Amino acid sequence: MLQAEHLEQLGIDNDTYMEYLKTMQEQIDPRQYLAPSMREVAMMTMEQLETENNLVVAKQSTRSRAQRDLIQSRWEYEQNKPNEETIS
Repeated sequence: MLQAEHLEQLGIDNDTYMEYLKTMQEQIDPRQYLAPSMREVAMMTMEQLETENNLVVAKQSTRSRAQRDLIQSRWEYEQNKPNEETIS
């Protein structure tokens, strides 16, 4: 992050800068910068992901090795991430 002194030199206060960052984070979807095969896995619903993971585990998936690894990684992540209800 930029230092406060540098922001002042540019005539930007910290609140304006933080608002700008928040707006940018809301507008940019990082998935749009993924390779098509990675984007496909990232955009799967949980039902699709579960089906694909079951195929990978059963060694019946026709997907590439990279996509199979992504599917398994995302499945494990989704299963192990804390629920938002648990955090509250």
